[in-house]
Amino acid sequence: MKFASHVHYSFNLGREIHYNVYGHTGKPVLVFPTSDGMANEFADNNMIAACRFY
Repeated sequence: MKFASHVHYSFNLGREIHYNVYGHTGKPVLVFPTSDGMANEFADNNMIAACRFY
């Protein structure tokens, strides 16, 4: 699976925002982190594998 990690500066928030992109086909899904606010949180909890079609 294709993986890319990005950093974008948000002028509205006044800080850098880290986000990850997984895959390259299929329907896009936007996932917001919980209160910890870590970009890797979704993958660290094995949610990428849980969203795959078998």
